[in-house]
Amino acid sequence: MASPKDKAIISFEDLFRTYFQSLYAYAFLTVRDEKLAEEIVQQVFCRLWEKWSAIAVHTSLNAYLYKAVHNECLQQQRRKKHQTRYQSHVIWQEKQARAGDPSSERLDQKELEGRFYQALERLPGQCRLIFQLHRFAGMKYPEIARQLDISLKTVESQMTKALKRLRTSLAEFLPLLILLLWHH
Repeated sequence: MASPKDKAIISFEDLFRTYFQSLYAYAFLTVRDEKLAEEIVQQVFCRLWEKWSAIAVHTSLNAYLYKAVHNECLQQQRRKKHQTRYQSHVIWQEKQARAGDPSSERLDQKELEGRFYQALERLPGQCRLIFQLHRFAGMKYPEIARQLDISLKTVESQMTKALKRLRTSLAEFLPLLILLLWHH
């Protein structure tokens, strides 16, 4: 006789087999990358498995899965956009360094970067995590709230706290920050 957990595994496997190919095709049409499309669908199924008992499907399961894949595709595209922007910034910095930037400005940039990461490390754990998810992973506040299982208001207040503390810690570098951002 199969246990309830065994039955859940079997039904989840059936669910996976039933929907994987069509969800993969949908993800591929959005991201145009086979490996990424597969990862996206697997991520959706992993999240579904982890939160199986807590998930409330208000529409059909089919609609829920397609919406989850759609949202994950959008999130991946935002991450890629942030990575591209960061890479462009790094390339710009390297060009500036090769073009004969005064060494003092390069030192200021290095010092700013060091101070930024020091200030980031001094943030309380949840505050730092929320800041990193928003600024580095490109996640929106509601996504962060869902992922961390906290309220949207908590995300907003923690981001406000993080920005205020970072601004205070980096106040002396404001002219350099303006200069760096102006060149973009």
